[in-house]
Amino acid sequence: MKRSGICGRMCLKMWLVAFLFGVSAAVHAAFINGTSSSVELTNDKDKIGLIYKPLTAIDEETVTLKGGDKFELYAGSISSIWGYKGKVAVGLVRGGNQLVDVLAEQAVNWKSEEVVPQIQFVCRVKEDTEVLEGDEIRLLVTQDGVNYEKLAGRPGVTDAIPAVKYDLPLLKITMPVDVPGVEVRLGETALWPDKVIKGTNFFFYVDNLKPETTVAAVTVDGSVLFPDKYGMYGISNVKEEHVIEIKVYDRTAVDPYKIIDCGGGKRVADLLTDEEMACLKGLKVKGNLKAEDFEVFRGRMHSLEILDLLDTKLENNWLPLEAFAYNQTIKEVKLPEGVQGSDNNAFYYAQALEFIVLPENLTQFGLNMFFGCESLKKVWVKYNPAEKGESMGFPIPPCAFRATSYMTDGLLIVPKGCKNIYSMSNIWGSFHTIREEAPLDRIQMEKPFESYLDVAGTRVDASEVAVEVVEGGCRIVAQTPMEVAVFDMSGCLVHRLSVGAGETVLPLPKGIFFVQTGNLSHKVAVR
Repeated sequence: MKRSGICGRMCLKMWLVAFLFGVSAAVHAAFINGTSSSVELTNDKDKIGLIYKPLTAIDEETVTLKGGDKFELYAGSISSIWGYKGKVAVGLVRGGNQLVDVLAEQAVNWKSEEVVPQIQFVCRVKEDTEVLEGDEIRLLVTQDGVNYEKLAGRPGVTDAIPAVKYDLPLLKITMPVDVPGVEVRLGETALWPDKVIKGTNFFFYVDNLKPETTVAAVTVDGSVLFPDKYGMYGISNVKEEHVIEIKVYDRTAVDPYKIIDCGGGKRVADLLTDEEMACLKGLKVKGNLKAEDFEVFRGRMHSLEILDLLDTKLENNWLPLEAFAYNQTIKEVKLPEGVQGSDNNAFYYAQALEFIVLPENLTQFGLNMFFGCESLKKVWVKYNPAEKGESMGFPIPPCAFRATSYMTDGLLIVPKGCKNIYSMSNIWGSFHTIREEAPLDRIQMEKPFESYLDVAGTRVDASEVAVEVVEGGCRIVAQTPMEVAVFDMSGCLVHRLSVGAGETVLPLPKGIFFVQTGNLSHKVAVR
């Protein structure tokens, strides 16, 4: 009996050890309970599912995980069909349904039908984990930390990555790194100067060493690449190989303002040199415009701030799709009187746009007309509902001015007698300030383009010349000899003269004039 008792106790002990070992093993090698029916990887917004990225640059193009390795994993888009509260995890999976190791996890609380564009993990393989041929990296969800489900991908979406002999999905980036006049350097997250992992971002900087006299023109596959507010250039969610060009132009060799005529079937691209596309600050266009011309304004001009389209006729009298979308230099656009409406995203994220005059016929907005125009402070709408016996301003989509500051410091200028009408109108009435138009608005926002021309290329410091109104004209006091041009409100040239050092009195009739001295413009109101 005694021997049997000892044997029994030994058997009990062995059983307990086996049980505990089995529990311990279950923690590290749990079975996955099928595929989630409420959360899945989708291809929404052109995402590609799971993306593996090393934490630092590596020479190898094929990766095999081992214990102790660290890496980043991007996942997206994720569609939460019925909502999900719990954890989303990155798992090392064997045989399709055995969870070998949890590499990272995050708590989530997704709402029903919510689409999560992207979620990022920093993953670590445990030191004692053995990675075998056929093991995979998968995205999992769990509500209790014990029972896991896989996230399946829709057709064409990567939902599993091999843990052994994984070929990095590298794409070639062709970019010069030694360009005279600029310094090219990689962004903080870029791993290589000549390649990038598919689905990730490629960021870099181009520091202009002489910004006062040169323009650094950066293009990707022929289209302008604008920097962000911090000077960083980027290609997001890279899906194909790209060629980046960096050229440096002498801005002093190009007149900053120009007038072109698109008559006779000529296109904007035919009438401008590469240097002008890089350096022009102002452009006035005449003739007929097509959608391809807006591609030049939007995607090929690096320095354009003022665009005058008053003397143009748009195709179908309509602004095309994304006419100025994402442009980051244009501050002012003068639209033609005949324009009647716009397609979607006309000024979408045109972040430098400061004010806009909406002609009387422009009464049909596409979606997101001025969405994200963070610098837009003044809007002058010329449609007069009072003259037409209407009690409301013309309707616009709720998204027309979304992601701007129109509700906190925006100014809406309306025709005489229309303040109350627009104040009671949807969206228009949400502007912070609404007032009726005044003569000063015409002076400030309808300055003729011609006043920038001719002598504008001559650099004159503000301390070298003063222009002031006197009875019957204006007085010009110059420190050095210079050329002077005077324009009336319609942009017509009234006088052109050379003045010497000293004082010159120029007779003028009553009215508003612009006196151009070199690069400086002076407004005078003769009474």
